[in-house]
Amino acid sequence: MDNKENALLKLGELLTDIETAVISNPAKKNQSLKKIKAEKIEINGKIIYKLEKFSDNKVFHENLEFSALLPSILSHMQEHGFKQCSVTGNYTLTILMNKDKLFKITGVKENVNYSVFSKKEHNRRKNYILKDEAVPWMIQLGLMDENGNVLSSMQKKYRQINRFLEMLADVEKHIPDGCTIVDMGCGKSYLTFAMYHYLNIIKNKNINIMGFDLKKDVVEHCDLLAKKFGFEKLAFYNKDIADIDNIDGKIGMIITLHACDTA
Repeated sequence: MDNKENALLKLGELLTDIETAVISNPAKKNQSLKKIKAEKIEINGKIIYKLEKFSDNKVFHENLEFSALLPSILSHMQEHGFKQCSVTGNYTLTILMNKDKLFKITGVKENVNYSVFSKKEHNRRKNYILKDEAVPWMIQLGLMDENGNVLSSMQKKYRQINRFLEMLADVEKHIPDGCTIVDMGCGKSYLTFAMYHYLNIIKNKNINIMGFDLKKDVVEHCDLLAKKFGFEKLAFYNKDIADIDNIDGKIGMIITLHACDTA
């Protein structure tokens, strides 16, 4: 029995349940695959493990059953030269791999109060207003690749956008059709495009949206994208927000993410 088989046998004896596993610390710092995370989730009443493979600016996904998880972890470590994997479950432990690709299990600690951690429903992405699928303006703004995979470097921004849309949905009934919404200090306009997408594409409301910013090149770029995607009620202006007025009374809402003090 070789070292890998011995490691699998010992791990199998210890780990009757796993909550998370994080494979990290690649031997080659410049390799494309940086980290792999496995997380227990539930899909249609069945427990599986979602693998997220972080490669440069992309994230790839794979689902595994419990029986395939440990062999997959060791294989990924050997194949990609990862030095360690931190595992949390009924035991907390660390799997180490040396330069000869031999495994050592260390830091073994029993979680005495462990009773199968709460199951995680596989619905976080599904419940997002902006689905994890290819959206042209999101691709153009660098949020996702052409296959609809949100870039790893933009995961936080993606969650922020969806959280903003959830708050927008809470007040949507108070936003009158035909009104104007102003984004003061729109910057790269992630929220501006997302708001237009939600109100005028998903909800089919007749809302005019205007983005204002002092960065001329950014404003021109966003305005070109709005025209490119046929967003007729979305426009951007290189103008100081202090000069915005509401003479016609059509401004129904103002948003501002980073210009709060000035706004």
